[in-house]
Amino acid sequence: MVGGALPLALAFFALFAPPAGMSDGENFAWLLTPTVLTRLMMTVYHVPHIALGAELSANYEERTRLVATRQICGYLGVFVIAGVGLGHFFAGERGGRLNADAYVPFAGAMSTAWWSPFFSPPGSPGTRFPFSRSPAGRKGDAPPHGLAC
Repeated sequence: MVGGALPLALAFFALFAPPAGMSDGENFAWLLTPTVLTRLMMTVYHVPHIALGAELSANYEERTRLVATRQICGYLGVFVIAGVGLGHFFAGERGGRLNADAYVPFAGAMSTAWWSPFFSPPGSPGTRFPFSRSPAGRKGDAPPHGLAC
């Protein structure tokens, strides 16, 4: 999961920051590559992120609460990104969404916001999972009957 976060942020930034002076074919290749890399890195990052809720608790209610919290935070993040993007970077007095110069700072801010949680100091909230289950075969494990759901 951590291995996909930085490439995801960089690919997202590159998607909104193509170099100037390229031909149509070069623009197409430039936009295709970061788009494919963004989707690939979203898979590398997001699939473990989704599966993490099941690893943090064997209790159905706790897992449900974790998934609901993750989804609510995700939707709030989308609203914040849209609000900051349209309210600050693409505001009417700055030229709106047609201002090409606004996309690079927008992409930089969103990429930094995406990657910054991974720089939180060890031991801070959200960096440790004290209630996660231990790997199979260790003392204190649940019975080996498949998924502990």
